[in-house]
Amino acid sequence: MSDQTMAAASQPTVGILPEEADLHTAEARVNKHKADWRGWKFMWPFTVVFVFVFIIPIVYAVYISFFKKQMIGGTRFVGVENYARLLQDGQFWSSVGRVALFTCVQVPIMLFLSAAMALALDSMKLHGAKFFRISTFLPYAVPAVVSTLVWGFVYGAKYGLVGSFNDFFGTNVDVLQPSVLLASIGNISTWEITGSLITIIPLVIAFLCLQKYWQSGLAAGAVKEQLLLPLTLLREGSWRNGVLASLSEESCRTQ
Repeated sequence: MSDQTMAAASQPTVGILPEEADLHTAEARVNKHKADWRGWKFMWPFTVVFVFVFIIPIVYAVYISFFKKQMIGGTRFVGVENYARLLQDGQFWSSVGRVALFTCVQVPIMLFLSAAMALALDSMKLHGAKFFRISTFLPYAVPAVVSTLVWGFVYGAKYGLVGSFNDFFGTNVDVLQPSVLLASIGNISTWEITGSLITIIPLVIAFLCLQKYWQSGLAAGAVKEQLLLPLTLLREGSWRNGVLASLSEESCRTQ
């Protein structure tokens, strides 16, 4: 046996022992677990408010629905008797039908209008895009109390805008009568919510594009720190709309 062969045999074998591989795997699992919980920590403020404002009242409402309060005899447990009486109520099914009709008609209209406006703004070929963007989003930023007063004046059959048209044309149109009230409410919803959807749709598209960007980068062997640097930010208008939406929601909560 030559000296080179003996030297090669005397050198330690370079590699990873099974114990070290298991240790690396365990550390990776711990780091992944910590990373997952790190995201949940940011959700705790919202989760606490959501539970106390929505979940607990809903659970309590379901609980008291199994009881019946009477002037004589107090509160007693009736089980599903209240639900059985509700299912036999004609006004309940009439309300369900109106809500279903409103959803089937109004939601597609709002989605179509918001998608068309978002594509028009994103095409960069629309003249006065800044004014158009602000004017379409402004209704969503208006507090609910103010918008109620505005539309109450517009729909007023005697002293509002509709009343002025009636006086000018000699008509007697009332957009608040039961036969057309649902369409009037749909008009208000379209005016208020379409602007917010114009903001959400580009954000969803940008999020999907960023997901593909991240997946392609990670598949190519890049680390997360490298992917953070060349990200394309949203345009100034989208950021402005997001800030206005946050301010509007906060102002509505403080009313």
